[in-house]
Amino acid sequence: MKISEQKYTAWLDGLMRPDEAKNFENAHGSLEIEKSEFLKLKSLLKQFYSARPLKNPEFFNSQILLKIQESPPAKLTGRTWLGIPRLAWSGLIVLAVGFSCFFALIPHNNGSDPRTGYVAEVLKTRTDPKIKATVDNQKNMTIIQLEGLDKLPADQDLSH
Repeated sequence: MKISEQKYTAWLDGLMRPDEAKNFENAHGSLEIEKSEFLKLKSLLKQFYSARPLKNPEFFNSQILLKIQESPPAKLTGRTWLGIPRLAWSGLIVLAVGFSCFFALIPHNNGSDPRTGYVAEVLKTRTDPKIKATVDNQKNMTIIQLEGLDKLPADQDLSH
């Protein structure tokens, strides 16, 4: 059974209202033994371990007051690592590094000529005098027409 430490301490010290204390005792009946042991221990501590009176109490008080008056209150002059200005500057530096990596490592083309990235290489050619080839360059494409080739059989037709 989990009891709130604050309620338990208030119950032991007798700081609860009588109705709250009664409800607490009813909910946790096994605590009466603990309370009696606590009260015995408390009385023994008061009896045998009381504070000893100092021989010169005013001397110690005057020395403490002198020390307090001599030293000014300590100011917090040390800068913290996570101050607002430092966080703002580090954020700007991180953004600058990110943008520079973006522009340095990612290739960017201007997009004006779509064929700038196109590379073609002719590996082997064979000419046949019966075949005529014409090339037509249009706006976004190149059309190559071959005339004089044999027709493909119906089972190998690529137009479907």
